[in-house]
Amino acid sequence: MAALEWIMLCSDPDRSAGPRRSARVRVRRARTRWALALLTTLAASCGGSEQSSGQQDGGLCGSQACGAGDAPGAACTDGTATLRMTGKGASSSYCIGSSCSLQWLTIKTPSGDVLPLSHDCMSDCVTCQQTGCPAICPMPRQIDPAGESLTWDGTYFLGTTCGAAIPCGEQHCAPPGTYFATMCLYVNGTPDAGWCSTGQTPVCAEIAFAFPSSGVVVTQVVGPGP
Repeated sequence: MAALEWIMLCSDPDRSAGPRRSARVRVRRARTRWALALLTTLAASCGGSEQSSGQQDGGLCGSQACGAGDAPGAACTDGTATLRMTGKGASSSYCIGSSCSLQWLTIKTPSGDVLPLSHDCMSDCVTCQQTGCPAICPMPRQIDPAGESLTWDGTYFLGTTCGAAIPCGEQHCAPPGTYFATMCLYVNGTPDAGWCSTGQTPVCAEIAFAFPSSGVVVTQVVGPGP
């Protein structure tokens, strides 16, 4: 029995140094292993953060590459074009607004693709927050006596998703070129009442315009009047 104990002590230096010293050594070794494991975890965590922050577009560009100067959320800087719509007769004879929208202008590319000018009823992709349509539906209104106008800087939005599959409008900038503006209004059935009573079919006119353009593009919509 004594020989067996001698062999075990010789094969385990910690035990040969005595039970107390052996226990202290085992504690130090356990602490060392714990520290190494903690450092390994921290290193892996830092590596993951670097990989995440290395994504330039935050995943907003989807399968399409972002073009130069077309980073989502960035302001468009190529210039502007001002579009204006007037009625043929008195402004009280015409209204804008239908289906809870006061939109009167649609911009298309030469190939006929519509460029949405807003991201109504959903968030922009930079903010990326759940949102919805306004609780109050805007009513149709008479057109402005000076006409309806909008200055466009080339901004348009494409529907996509962000974050946890949140629907959003991804901002883009249209390149310089020729575009087509379709402007629509409704004939007011009660022009003397001070409010709008519109039909289901709008009266529209289309005009080509150059973007950017320093001049004002004016189109006169056909309707009843002198």
